[in-house]
Amino acid sequence: MKVGSLIASKPMTFAEYAKDWWIYDKCAYVQGKLKRGYKISRTYVDFERANLENHLLPYFGKKKLAQITPAQI
Repeated sequence: MKVGSLIASKPMTFAEYAKDWWIYDKCAYVQGKLKRGYKISRTYVDFERANLENHLLPYFGKKKLAQITPAQI
């Protein structure tokens, strides 16, 4: 896997993939946006993390990424 890549290099669950997603100091997406000059507040990131934990992880958490279809999203 390429360093900094957001693509999974091995079969994994959505929960494994999203482990650091929307955690301000760990999320590759947030860090990339900040490095490119975008302003993303910690409040926004915390809100999005709560959405992930409350809505997406309960439904998709145990599913392998390859099993998630566009229709499910």
